[in-house]
Amino acid sequence: MRCPTVALACGWLGWNLARAASPVGSLSLPVQDGRFAPDQPRAIAAPPGDSGGETAARASRDSFRTLPYLQNVHSRGITVMWERDGQQEARVEYGASANHGFAVPATVEASGFGTFIYRAVIDGLEPDREYHFRVAPTEADVPDRVFRTAPEELTAFSFAVWSDSQGVNRGAYAPDPYEPTVSMMAHMAASGIDFAVTAGDLAEDGASYADTRAYYLDRVARHLGQTVPWFVAWGNHDRGRDAVIRKFADLPSKDRRGFTPGYGSYSFDYAGCHFVCLDYATMRTDITVWLESDLSSEASRNARFTFLFVHVPPYCELWFDGDSDLRSRLVPLLERYGVDVCFSGHTHEYSRGYRHHVHYCVTGGGSWLDLPEQLVVDWPHMTVGGQHAIPGVSRPGEDRGGGLINEYVRVEVTPAAFTARMIGFDPSGKAVGVLDEFSSAPPLLSLDASGASRASLLLRWSGGVGPFQLQRTVDPMAGPWEDFGSVRNTGGGSVRLGSSGIEPAFFRLLDLREP
Repeated sequence: MRCPTVALACGWLGWNLARAASPVGSLSLPVQDGRFAPDQPRAIAAPPGDSGGETAARASRDSFRTLPYLQNVHSRGITVMWERDGQQEARVEYGASANHGFAVPATVEASGFGTFIYRAVIDGLEPDREYHFRVAPTEADVPDRVFRTAPEELTAFSFAVWSDSQGVNRGAYAPDPYEPTVSMMAHMAASGIDFAVTAGDLAEDGASYADTRAYYLDRVARHLGQTVPWFVAWGNHDRGRDAVIRKFADLPSKDRRGFTPGYGSYSFDYAGCHFVCLDYATMRTDITVWLESDLSSEASRNARFTFLFVHVPPYCELWFDGDSDLRSRLVPLLERYGVDVCFSGHTHEYSRGYRHHVHYCVTGGGSWLDLPEQLVVDWPHMTVGGQHAIPGVSRPGEDRGGGLINEYVRVEVTPAAFTARMIGFDPSGKAVGVLDEFSSAPPLLSLDASGASRASLLLRWSGGVGPFQLQRTVDPMAGPWEDFGSVRNTGGGSVRLGSSGIEPAFFRLLDLREP
C-alpha cells in the first residue's frame, strides 16, 4: 500500500484551523467485421454507398484535394503534408514571422488513386517556439498558418485522445451522417491542445481511397490537422502496410529500421513525458522485440509520465472481454515500467479503470457506437462505463454498456500531475461537457467551516481514484494512525465530524489501491 498523507491540524479553540499538506510521490480471437470478435454475431448496419465526403464537390474545382495539415511535431521540427490533383514542384516557406525567410522542398508521392501526396519535413528549429508557414505555390485563399515546436523542458501542456472515428453515425443524427465526428475534431482544434493522439480505426477500410477521403482527410485532416498535429496508433480497420490511409501520415515509425512514416510502432517525447504508440499490424512482434527496450530507455525512465496507446484494449466489458494476449504480455510491461495510462479504442464506447498503478481508458466513441452489443464480463477494476452507468449517459438496457456516448479525452499535464477529462457529445455534434475525470493527483483534504459549531465540522476531499481510508492521529510523527469511518471507493467524499471527532487531531487519506 502507498500512503499519500495529506494532514490537517485542527485546532479546537475558536475553530482556528492550521493546515499543512505534503505532496505524494507518487491469442488471437475470431475476427468479424474486421475487428476481434467473440463467437457471436454483431448487429452491424452496412455503411452508406461510396461517398466522397463533404469536400468532394470542392475538390473537383480546386487543385488542393487536402489542404496542408500538420504531422510529427517534435522539439526541432514538424512535417507539413497536403494533397493535390496534379504533380508539381512545391515547397513550404517558414520562419519566425509571416515574412518567413526559409524554405524546404516537398517530396511528391502518387496516392495510387489519381492524386498526389506532398510531404515537407522541416527540421533545425528551436524548441517551444512558434513559427509561421505556407505552402508555395498556392492558391490565394490558403492563408499563412502557425505551428509550435515541442518543449524539451518540463512545462505544462495538453493533448487530446480519441479512437474509432471511422464511418458515419448510422442514423443517430439523420441530418448529417458525418456528425458528431466533424464537430468533435473542430472542438479539439479550438480547445487549445498542443497535439492529439488517436488509438486508430480512422476509416472503415483504410485500403479504400473513398473511405480515407470521407472519414479521414475530410474530417481529421481538415477540421483538426490544419491547426493541430496528431499521432496515430493504427487500428485493424486501417489495414496493412500499403493501405492508402497510411500514405497520408508522417510518424516517428520512419526512424525505426524496416518501417515507414505510416507503418509500425514508435515512441516520442514531449515536454518531459514519454508517449508510445503501438501499430495493430505490428504490435505482436513489437511487444516481443522492441517495447521493453523502449520502456526501459532513459527517456521513458526519466519521464514525468508515460502514456501508451494501443487500439485493442487489454480489459473491456462490452462486446468482448479485451485481448488476452495483451493481458499476458503487455500488461506486465506496463506495470513493471510505470506506464501511467494505457489508452485504447476498438470497442465503440467509453470506459476506464485502474489496476496496479496503471489507468486503463477505452475512448472508442469517435463515430458510431456499439449500442446493440451486450456486456460479457465484469472486471473488478473497471469502474466507469461498461458495467457502470455514467451520470448523463443513457443506457439502452441492463445488459448494455454504461459508456455509450460519443466523446474524446482531453489531458492536462503539469510538472506535478495530469488530469484527464472525458468530453461528451450528443449525436448532432453539440458538446455536453465533462462527464468523467481521472487524475494522477493525490486526494486533497480540506476543512469546510461553513455552518461549523462546537459540535460538528465537515471534512471534504477530492482528486485521486480511490479506494481510500480516512485515518486520524494526535501525533503525525509518532502515530498511531487509526481508521476513521469506512473505506471510500471514490476519489471524492466528505465526512462530518461530531463531538467525538473534533478534538485536536491530524487526518490523512490512506491509499488502498493495489501495489
